[in-house]
Amino acid sequence: MRKDGCEVWTGTQTLTRAQKTAAQVTGLPLEQLWCTTTLGRGIRRRLEYDWVTQAVRIGQRVKDR
Repeated sequence: MRKDGCEVWTGTQTLTRAQKTAAQVTGLPLEQLWCTTTLGRGIRRRLEYDWVTQAVRIGQRVKDR
């Protein structure tokens, strides 16, 4: 979490779904959500986004440094 929005780095095939998942958790508009894919994009499990939900919820509890 950032003061101006939310930034997610994840290995996924569809960044827009990761961004929409983060938007649902945070309540932020899509313009305040940034998603970046890491190397090693894969198939199967990479189409699920439960880890994005978990990461964003943890990020909401950690103070911005």
